[in-house]
Amino acid sequence: FFRSGSCEDLLKWKKGLLRVIEGQNVKKSQDKFSLARRLLEGESLLVCEAATAKLGPPSMDEKFETVLKELIAYVFPVQALQMQK
Repeated sequence: FFRSGSCEDLLKWKKGLLRVIEGQNVKKSQDKFSLARRLLEGESLLVCEAATAKLGPPSMDEKFETVLKELIAYVFPVQALQMQK
């Protein structure tokens, strides 16, 4: 589950999500969206829901990737690469 945390926590969550999708042989985009929603909590879930609503019905893999990118953009700080030491 992912509610909030560091950028690393989110990347680990995403990696785990993609492994579950592959391992469970989830093919339909709608099923991928459902699985991701079940594993999100709090503000992260709200960001996912808002991105999904903005893009329309979850019917394509491209939309799924876009929603994940929006979630990553929300969690990562602005100019994260420049802030790295």
